[in-house]
Amino acid sequence: MGSGAETLEETAKVLNMNGAKVGVLTVHLYRPFPKEAFVNALPRSVKQITVLDRTKEIHIRR
Repeated sequence: MGSGAETLEETAKVLNMNGAKVGVLTVHLYRPFPKEAFVNALPRSVKQITVLDRTKEIHIRR
């Protein structure tokens, strides 16, 4: 996610300083998706996850 991930990490730091319990897990290798490594990286206290994805749309003008 590039700079978006950095923004999420900084946001998580600020939220945690104010009492929230949040974190960011950035995935750099997604093909093949490392399911086991992903699950192992999550602490047992996780109650909810949100997945953000970036797409590049290409518009071709003719």
